[in-house]
Amino acid sequence: MPDKATTGNTGNTGNTGNTGNTGNAGSKGSKGSKGSKGSKGNTGNTGTTGTAPNAENTTNAASSAAGTKGTADCTQISVILDRTGSMSSIRADTIGGFNSFLAEHKRLPTQVTLTLVQFDSQDPYEVVHAYAPIVAVPELTEETFVPRASTPLFDAIGRGIVDLDTRLRSMPVDQRPARIIFVIVTDGQENSSHEFTGAQVRSMVTERRAAGWQIVFLSADEGAIASGESVGIRAEQSMGVLKTARGSSRLWSTVARESAKYSVCMAQEMNFDQAKADYAREDAERGNTPQ
Repeated sequence: MPDKATTGNTGNTGNTGNTGNTGNAGSKGSKGSKGSKGSKGNTGNTGTTGTAPNAENTTNAASSAAGTKGTADCTQISVILDRTGSMSSIRADTIGGFNSFLAEHKRLPTQVTLTLVQFDSQDPYEVVHAYAPIVAVPELTEETFVPRASTPLFDAIGRGIVDLDTRLRSMPVDQRPARIIFVIVTDGQENSSHEFTGAQVRSMVTERRAAGWQIVFLSADEGAIASGESVGIRAEQSMGVLKTARGSSRLWSTVARESAKYSVCMAQEMNFDQAKADYAREDAERGNTPQ
């Protein structure tokens, strides 16, 4: 059943600290043409809807994750963003949060590329930006983020992993990014996937984590955090908040800060535990509802 949503109040998005000076991010590639409709789902607002992989062959086709990381001093970030109807109540907060995340990485003194995928049951895998230099990626707007329909979460995660695997294997090792960050953002639980099961996605996530990928799960609804656990995301790389403006601000500022630190080699891995402890202490001191 589709997620029923109501539009909520627009909240403020928290500020994210700087992490270094602006560096060169490589030359901007030419803009590709709008992609054709894939075999699954209706074409979304922008980007390309790819052909869904055969989930029965996924394990064989993309299971050797150890060969995906390279030696190039750069970071690839893939964001799998829930665009389902229930996100309507935090639509403005999501747009503002993503844009602050974008701004933080544009300031980094290292090269970062970004893939942005939006998903819903009408278009389970819309590629908005594919491996683009992050300095060239435009901000999200109300025209480019329009919540609707229900939640094929497993399909979006599975296809995102296969897509990134395929891209990395097509590159010479010395051009592959040394750092890979895979960010999943949702507010609901799986309810409409057809290509991948939870067990398949869990196996894929476990393999990529072992290969050094940083795979993090951000839930804009505390009730959905179990979805991250079910597909093998580590507790210290998962974060759930209340579905409020403050919760969204904390979510995006935390992932921006931790991914920026990892991108410039200030941290060996992304870890949300300290941020979660700080927020809990802040709420206790103020006597406020948690997050």
